[in-house]
This record gives sequence, C-alpha cells and structure tokens, in this order.
Amino acid sequence: MHYLVNFVGDLFALLIILQYLSAISEKIPFHKWVYPTVYSVSTFICFIGSNLVFRQSPFVIVLMLMHIFVLTLLYESKWYMKVLHTVILYIVLAIPEALLTMIIQVLDIDIAYVQENISLYTMCNFTSRLISFFIVRIVKFFVREQPAIEPKSVIYLIPLPFASVLMMVLFIRTYYIVDDTYYQVLTLLSSVALVFANLSIFFFIDRMNDYTEKKTDLLLYETQYKAQKQYLRVLCDHFDENSEFRHNAKNQLLVVMGLLEAGETQKASESLRKSLNILSGDEQNIINSGHLILDVLLQTKINEQQEKGVIIEPLIKIAEDIKVNEVDLGILLGNVLDNAIEGTHRTSEEKRIPIEVKLVSTDGYVSVGVCNAVDYEVDTTSLHTIKKNKIFHGKGVKAVKDIAHKYSGNAEFKCEGGVFSVNVLLENRGRKDRPHSNIKPVTTNEPIDREKQREAIKDPLDLLSELTPEQRKMFENVVIKGSDDE
Repeated sequence: MHYLVNFVGDLFALLIILQYLSAISEKIPFHKWVYPTVYSVSTFICFIGSNLVFRQSPFVIVLMLMHIFVLTLLYESKWYMKVLHTVILYIVLAIPEALLTMIIQVLDIDIAYVQENISLYTMCNFTSRLISFFIVRIVKFFVREQPAIEPKSVIYLIPLPFASVLMMVLFIRTYYIVDDTYYQVLTLLSSVALVFANLSIFFFIDRMNDYTEKKTDLLLYETQYKAQKQYLRVLCDHFDENSEFRHNAKNQLLVVMGLLEAGETQKASESLRKSLNILSGDEQNIINSGHLILDVLLQTKINEQQEKGVIIEPLIKIAEDIKVNEVDLGILLGNVLDNAIEGTHRTSEEKRIPIEVKLVSTDGYVSVGVCNAVDYEVDTTSLHTIKKNKIFHGKGVKAVKDIAHKYSGNAEFKCEGGVFSVNVLLENRGRKDRPHSNIKPVTTNEPIDREKQREAIKDPLDLLSELTPEQRKMFENVVIKGSDDE
C-alpha cells in the first residue's frame, strides 16, 4: 500500500510541476501524443527508481531533479532558466515535507509510527503535496493573468489554503490520538475529500479562466471579422472605380482618336496631358507595395484619417515574399494602427506628429513598427488592462502578442519622449497546409522623382503620331474593343 500512496503522491507532484511550468512559460509545439508519453514515462521511471531501485536519499534527489528537468524540456525557455526552474520546483516540493516533519514532532507524534501506519502516511503525504500545490497556485496567480477572477475577489480565496492546511494537520493529530477505528476511517476519508475539494475548486477556476479567454478571443475575432468585411467593401469600391476608370479611359481615347483624325493635334495633345496630370496626382496618394492586404488596409486608414486631420506615413520595404498568413497580418497591423490613431486623437494638436508605419520583409523575418505622439504617461507594463490603459485595449494587445508568439516572434511596447511605439518581429513563414499568394517583391521606401519619371515616359501624342493607318486600326480594335470584351 505504501507503493500505491507514493505513486499517487508522484502523480500529485506531476500536477504541481505542470501547474508551475504552465504559469511561467508556454509549451513547445509537439505532436499531441508527445506530452502524455513524456509525462507517463518520466513519472514512472522516477517512481520505480525512488521506491524500488534507489532508496538512499542522494540518489532519490538526483532522480527527482532529472524528472523535473525532463518536464521543463517541453516548455519554452533558455537552458539556464530550465535549470533554475528545476531547482525551484524541487525546493517547492521538498520544503513542505520538511515543514510537515517539524509539525509532527511539535505535535509529539512518533515519526516511525507515521511511516508504518498507512493511513497516517497517506494523510501526511497528501498534506505536504497540498502545501506545495498552494505555493504554486500563488505563484501562478501573480505571474499568469486570471481573467475570470477580479482582483478584489481574491480576498475571498486567501483563507482557503491556510484553513485547508490547518484542517489536514488537525486530521493527522486526531487520527493519532483517537483509538476508535470508526473515527480514524472517518478522519482519513475527510482528509482525502478535503484534498480533492481543493483541487476541484482550482480546477474550476482554471476552466473559468479558459472560458473567459476563449470568449474574449471570440469577441476579438468577431471585431476583426467586421473589419475584414469593411476592407472587402473597400475592395469592391476600388473595383467599381477601376471599371469606371476603364470606361472613361476608353471614351477619352475615342475623343483623342477623333481629334487626331480631324487634324486637331493641339487639342488632342492638351487632352492627353490633362489626363496624365490627373493620373500622376492620384498616383502620389496610392499605396502600391505589391501586397493586397497591406495596400487596402493602409489606403483605407490613410483616406479615413486624412479627412480628420491625422497624417499616416507608410514606409514599406518588401525584399522577399511575405509568407505570414494574410488574416494574421491584417489583424496585427490593424490593431497597432487603430491604437496609434486613437492615441493621436487623444493627443493635443500642437503635440501631434504623423503616424509612422514601417513594414520590412527581409532575411526570413517580417518587422512591423508603428509610432505615434502622446502627451500623457503610458505604463507599458500594464497594457493587458482594458479600462485603465489609455492607449491599448486589452484584447488588441493580446491579439498582437498571440500573433507574435504564433510566428516565434516578439512584441515590444515603448513610451519615450512623448512617443509611443510598437515593434513586432515575426518569423516569415506561413501555414504548411496553405500555399501563400505569389507576392512580387517591391521596394517603395525610396522617393520617386515625378519629373524624371515623366521625362522617361514618351509622350503618348508622339506615339500615336508615329502609327500608320493600319496600326491605328489595330490599336482601335485591340485597346478599345478589347476593353469592352473584358
């Protein structure tokens, strides 16, 4: 029976270790069967070695340290942090055992009798593990956000661990001094029930946290879905504008053709030059990076905010194809840009600066940076809050961090010298089951000299004047009638 109690205690220790590791880091993505396999094999080896092979204390300590270190390998952290967490976890598991031994001696309970009596041994084993569990839960509460629990509600949970440990000690003392078998069994069952009641309470809290996080994510993606629908409407509007432009261009060419055939060369030349001037002016305000999502999103934001007096200056350099999923990239850029716009609107006009948007794709990484002016203090350590933070909405920050983590990257938030900046670095990779679109690398960060561009383009009037009558007829059939067929 002692082996069974020790095995259950090792499973309890496994739960404590996983609770701690999940609080301080994220799991490394493996196949789903890897985790239970490692848990089972490592725990079984630790149990066999501690109870059947090595019974001397030094070997048991080494075996337990190796067991904990193997489990840390499943979580993301530097190797030296894995070693540090291994030592911390061993201390968390060992100190309650030493503390409980001292309490037993203070209560004048014979240690040898506790080791021989399976019921007392079980109660002491569970009590020490329960203390370790409470220590880890306290660490998890301060390290990991608890969305289902309001900070002021924590005061109602504080008495639970202290009362539970005191009750367990009382059960141990009662079992030792009472000779009645009925009361001893009742005391044992009560202690076991108390342990499972505590585990159930915290398990319920974890499930509530998961539910709240998923509900928040659902609301976030619902918002992003509405934004994507808006961008789709913008694309439809652009398509209508392009169709109208093609129609007007066809009529314009027909007019020019008629003027040329009538010998009105000067009027034809003026008409073409006016069209070219209009097109050149429009080109200066059009984002053309070669990436559809970026172009639509940035162009939409620029057009919306230009009417409200907010200037957005994009700087895009795509040196290699962007493989990041289009939806993820749209959510990321949309969130940081919306928050920069909101921060700019809350800043007094005399302290405003243009919002700078930088996106670079090179050397296997995609970098997104947005900065805007602020005239108030921003605590970048509390951006996860929703109401208190003046710039970032909590769900937007979570989406940015989640996408950065998804692509093995990092999200950095700074506020220095009245400028709030967000810099996100992503690994330039896409989904394995989905080939990304063929995006041509385009560099748009260098200024365009419009005068030299116009000089390099041959005058359309000169081109038309060089055509023979047969070529003009071909031009009319291919360009004008071809546009009607499309």
